[in-house]
Parts: sequence; structure tokens; C-alpha cells
Amino acid sequence: MDASNNDTPTISQNSQTTTNSKLKLTIKTPKDKKDISIDASSTVKEFKDQVANEFNSSVDQICLIYSGKILKDDEDLKKHDIKDGVTIHLVIRAPKSDTNSNTAASSTPPRVQPEVNIQMI
Repeated sequence: MDASNNDTPTISQNSQTTTNSKLKLTIKTPKDKKDISIDASSTVKEFKDQVANEFNSSVDQICLIYSGKILKDDEDLKKHDIKDGVTIHLVIRAPKSDTNSNTAASSTPPRVQPEVNIQMI
């Protein structure tokens, strides 16, 4: 009987580990809030891909912030001690486009060097 009692906690620990492999995270923007499930061993890049898909944005526009730190693509979620149920803040940057940068450049007047006359005495 002792052997069967020892097996029971081991089985429950294994099943507990299995349930912890998926994280349910809340993604929050200033206007929206969504829950996303992801594998605990995922990289930030994989997480960004999923978030971009959920928020209909490109991955280049996505910036994820947890505990005051910007999450970098090459890092694992484990590195930031991200646990089940936490909130990740999402900033969606404006899309990069040539027309936007041309408008900004044309609205700034060109810099003109003042003419300086120096006379030698």
C-alpha cells in the first residue's frame, strides 16, 4: 500500500507540470484587452507572432512590456518570470511608410546657413 500511496503524489505532480506548460496571459492595450494562451517554453518572438495575429497587426509594430521591461524577440518567456494569469502591456506602433516620412521631411523647412562677411583690415 505504501508503494501505491507514493505513486499517487508523483502522478498528480506530473499532471500539474503538464497543466503549467500552457500560460493564459492577458494582453492589454489602452483601448482593448484580450486573453491569449501560449506554451510556457515559447520565445518572445513566438508570443509576438500570436499577439500580432490576435490584434491584426504586423509583428514589426508590436512592442510587449512586462514588469516595466520591453520583451526582446530572442528571449524566452521564462527569463522574465512570466507566470499564468499575468498582464502584458501591448503598444502597437504606427506602421512605417515612406509617405509618412516624406510628409515629416517636407513640413520642416530646409536649414539655411547664414551668410557671414568677414573683412580683413
